Amino acid sequence: RLFSRNSYKVFICLYEILVFVWRVSDDELLFDCTGHKDSVTCVGFSYDSTFVAMSDMGGFIKVWRVDAKEEIWSFEVSDLEWTEWHSQSPVLLAGTADGNCWMWKIPSGECKTFQGPNCPATCAVSFLMGEGLLSAMKMEHNEGHQGPLTCVASQKDGSIILTGSVDCHAKLINSATGMVVSMFKVESKPAAEEEAESNSVEFLGFCNVMPLAAIGYLDGTLAIYDLAMQTLRHKCQHESGIVQLPWEESSPVVYSCSLDGAVRLWDACSGKLISVYRDHSAEILDFALNKKTSALNADSPNSGHSMKTLEQISQAGSPDQRSPKMDRNSRSSEQNHMSTIEDQGIISKGHNEE
Repeated sequence: RLFSRNSYKVFICLYEILVFVWRVSDDELLFDCTGHKDSVTCVGFSYDSTFVAMSDMGGFIKVWRVDAKEEIWSFEVSDLEWTEWHSQSPVLLAGTADGNCWMWKIPSGECKTFQGPNCPATCAVSFLMGEGLLSAMKMEHNEGHQGPLTCVASQKDGSIILTGSVDCHAKLINSATGMVVSMFKVESKPAAEEEAESNSVEFLGFCNVMPLAAIGYLDGTLAIYDLAMQTLRHKCQHESGIVQLPWEESSPVVYSCSLDGAVRLWDACSGKLISVYRDHSAEILDFALNKKTSALNADSPNSGHSMKTLEQISQAGSPDQRSPKMDRNSRSSEQNHMSTIEDQGIISKGHNEE
């Protein structure tokens, strides 16, 4: 969670070892978080935005209290793969390269560890089913993937899990039984054998209002599946690999963030491209949506940062901000979603060419 609960503050990582907390409305720096000796890779607000956590590649984790602007807790683990806040409690979770998962109560620091096999805990998701914590390393079974997991997501009620792997497969899993419900794989665009072997699932997610799921691949393929029918509904091609696929909260619209430096907005029902937002001169590495404020655009450490609304990005972008190939239904869909877009923000992180 890069935005605070009320969308008032936002995390931006600059200069590798520094983290800044900014106020969205006027771009004012509220405070900076120092003390890391390695590149900061994970940041986020707790469920109620009381705390902010940040961790670096070396495994050093720090938690700050937002209102007091002070560090309240720190801990060091082995090489870190991910951190994530619990969705309803001040509990911080982490996974490491040695396969272990950690859980801390904040601010007391009460700790539990979950020992895993001798392989990296590459990703995880917490969901609302008792003490549910699904880690990538725990997915090993006779119906598992043939390669390391790269991403995992769950439906809001936690009943269904979707996992992605370097084997180019995505698997739909019943979280109660651990059984694989369905397996998805799309035919990639024609490529050399070496390129095809390097393809993988990079990101995936569930639609909040319809039984749909989006899966993004390293070769730039976006696949939208109908979960009720367990069939491929649409396949959309990008110029470069996909790194993020967040859905809007109240409509079947998905954003795709790509290494070609563009953010695209897709109507998942029709498979039509609604908008293209271009404000980076090089690849975008990550981005997040904000429900209540305008768009935010954060550049790479070597070129500072910028904050812009979606409208500003559209006005400053290239002529393909609106796809000329959209049919009448797609144009109608765009009009229906624009009111949502105006209240939905973006923060993106990328590398700009000097």
